[in-house]
Amino acid sequence: MPHTLLIQGASIAGPALAYWLARDGHDVTVVERAPAIRTGGYKIDVRGPACDVLRGMGLYDAAHGQHVGMRRATFVDAAGRPLASLDADTFGMREPGDIELMRGDLARILYEATRDRVRYMFSDSVAAIDQVGREVDVRFHGGTRRRFDAVIGADGLHSGLRALVFGAEKAFLRHLGMYVAIGSVPNELGLEHEEVAYLAPHRLVNVYSADRSGDAKALFLFRASGLDVRHDDTGAQRRLLRQVMLTDLGAAQRWRIPELLARMDEAPDFYFDSISQVVMPQWAHGRVGLIGDAAYCASPASGQGVSLALVGARILAQELGRADAPEAFRACHARMHGFVLRNQQLAEDFRSLLPTSPRGAWAQRLALRLMRFAPVRSLAFGPQQRRYRQAISGIDLPGAPSPARPAAGDA
Repeated sequence: MPHTLLIQGASIAGPALAYWLARDGHDVTVVERAPAIRTGGYKIDVRGPACDVLRGMGLYDAAHGQHVGMRRATFVDAAGRPLASLDADTFGMREPGDIELMRGDLARILYEATRDRVRYMFSDSVAAIDQVGREVDVRFHGGTRRRFDAVIGADGLHSGLRALVFGAEKAFLRHLGMYVAIGSVPNELGLEHEEVAYLAPHRLVNVYSADRSGDAKALFLFRASGLDVRHDDTGAQRRLLRQVMLTDLGAAQRWRIPELLARMDEAPDFYFDSISQVVMPQWAHGRVGLIGDAAYCASPASGQGVSLALVGARILAQELGRADAPEAFRACHARMHGFVLRNQQLAEDFRSLLPTSPRGAWAQRLALRLMRFAPVRSLAFGPQQRRYRQAISGIDLPGAPSPARPAAGDA
């Protein structure tokens, strides 16, 4: 029986879920507080079963066409001298068929695949929600009011819908002791399908670009805990980033950090947030459920956020096709929970990337020089590679149908 469904959030999980639900004949509305699809962002990975989800949607080729094709990562010292140059497969985490692309490109592909089948409401969001019998009464900030058979929050780490239904986010966020900032900067290093990284105690700077003629992305990662900064106050975030990245670093230790920070002050797509996970005992309350980062964020440190979103969307759509919303939410949780836990655990391995002392930074630089030798790679990363591959492939997606054929007259 078709349902009338509301999804809040139009990044990755929301449009992916909307695709499958609309394909199955449901009446789907997606509400997004931004005025349009957000096309900025950073490079992301689609791996294993998530690639199968895109194939089932008929979108794998479109996504693969946006593959950034990073070929090399070069680690440098403070003077810019190369310490180690590693190819993309050095760490053994990439499998044939996996895709690395920009988040905004995947968001655009998903939106274009759904905009003619799904009702999108931009510049709006859920203001109040009330479950009444077998329906959910929703009042939007824009003033309209509607009833739905179920409501799904796909609105990210700082989910507004989760806060309305489940309470303050501090009860569900697990901070991993790191923060990240990303933004577009001029490609002054002339990078093309490559990245350059500089490691210092408690921090990492990474610059990458897929196109010599376009901008690059600068990523800053640093250790800290409990910083007093709002996730929506970009002015305070920029000031804090500058302070943290330059503290205790002498002029001879700064590489290009001051210049990159100045460029970040002008970045139109500046992003700053904690490296955190979402851990919840359940992802639904009655007829209101959560998906993607809103329910089970694994953090950028896992490299699996987008894959979890795509797989979770497919599984929830399957379950909503078999049962009423409360039962479908429970079934989705039962199928996804172990997969989520294994992929969240991957983030723990990432913590060791940032050295905690000058001696640790020296040891890491030495280890990087040795990574060109296969026996060293196997010894250093063998156990991690096995955990990674087991986590990525650790779920079954039975009965994933092929994409629907366009109806007569469809473009």
